[in-house]
Amino acid sequence: YVKDKYRGQAVPSKYALELLTIYAWERGADESENFNMDEGLVAVMKLLRDYKDICIYWTKYYDFQNETIRNFIKQKLKDYRPVILDPADPTNNLGRGRGWDLMAREAVYCLRQACCRTEDPGHGWHVQ
Repeated sequence: YVKDKYRGQAVPSKYALELLTIYAWERGADESENFNMDEGLVAVMKLLRDYKDICIYWTKYYDFQNETIRNFIKQKLKDYRPVILDPADPTNNLGRGRGWDLMAREAVYCLRQACCRTEDPGHGWHVQ
């Protein structure tokens, strides 16, 4: 949607957005199979809105045990936000690039829509 709306302008990669969504699901739904699409959409839109706070990484395929890897990852995590390290390759920061401001603008608009409002604001995915 954003890519079509802002033709010719850079937007984050599809893979980066997919990883952001997976992260929100893993954290917000506690990795359960109970995926609530409404709650997931709101959680992802809030992350996009606050993209300057995004710092996502996984340690399933790499960890902090090896000193070289630990130092490298710590350095990567100090980069400008958003930081989204590829789960299979921590040298690849998928958050680097332009267009996050456009995504944030559209996320704010989306969050104003009736479909993103709930009767119980305490209910939903709480993703840091």
